[in-house]
Order: sequence, then structure tokens, then C-alpha cells
Amino acid sequence: MPNDPVTTNPGSTSTFSPTKVEAKRSPAHAGCMEKNVPFTDDDLFSLNMIGSKDDPKINAVILRLRRNVSVGAPIDLTLGGAEGDGLIGDDKMRAHGDAKNGPNLAVLYPTFGKGEPSAIGLTKARVTVVALPKQDGEPLAAHLELSFDDGQILDATYMGKLESEAGPCGGDG
Repeated sequence: MPNDPVTTNPGSTSTFSPTKVEAKRSPAHAGCMEKNVPFTDDDLFSLNMIGSKDDPKINAVILRLRRNVSVGAPIDLTLGGAEGDGLIGDDKMRAHGDAKNGPNLAVLYPTFGKGEPSAIGLTKARVTVVALPKQDGEPLAAHLELSFDDGQILDATYMGKLESEAGPCGGDG
């Protein structure tokens, strides 16, 4: 398992280089502002690779999954968004695995915030979940193999130390 937040493989031709890698857990059964609740299969895990706003092709990569996703085995994702995956962005820059467990992936691009479509699209998306934490502070790590229709290849492993988010308050859940 990587010790660094990013380990890029030699075959990667992408210029994407995140400045921050965040690992978050949204506990499904947390009360208002509660963070320290037991982990469940309903919890949503996110690995957020946040890059430079100046990158001409990719600004961020967002990966979401549940804890019963396969660990250690490559998962070829279906290109396009999945209904109810909670991710945003152009469908040609999204990919999904199992509808309930994920992994689900979105690549955010420079014109995303303007509501414009992406200039490039995914042609392949493969994810290997390398580490899935059992408590806060442990690593959430995934190896991404992404190919784009402009020939760009992103082949890297990303790792972040897990931090649970607080449960919603009011009518949010």
C-alpha cells in the first residue's frame, strides 16, 4: 500500500496531479452532528483527488463506494453515469460499477462549472480498491486506470486518511 497520497505509474501520460487527496465517510445512520458512529454497509466513502484549476483537462476525480465493494481486485466500470450515484458532471466523464456498492467515478473538467460539456471523454475506467478503512485515520486507497478519447492515460494510486463527516441535522436525513 502506498505511503504517499499519489503514486503515478510510468505508463501515465496525464498531466493531472492532485494538490490534495481527501478520504471521507458519510455515515448513513448518524444523528445530527454525530461523527463517532459504527461503520455500516450503508455508509458512503469518497476519495476526492483535487487538482489545480489551471489544469487544461482535469480539475478533480471523485470516487464513491460502499464498504462491501471488492477490495484488491480490478473492477472494470461501465462508462456513463448511474442513476442515483449522487455524482455530477458530463456523462462522458463518468463511470460506474455496481449500482448499490459502486465504485462510481466522476472526472471534473475546466468548463464543468460553466455548465459546458467536456472537451474529452472517458474510453476506459478501471478501479482497484487497495485499502478500505475500518475506522477514522486509516487509509482509503484506490488505483485508477483511466483512458480518454484524446489518448491521455491516467494510471495512478491515490490514498487519503479517512475522516468521517458529521450526520445531517433537520430534515436532511
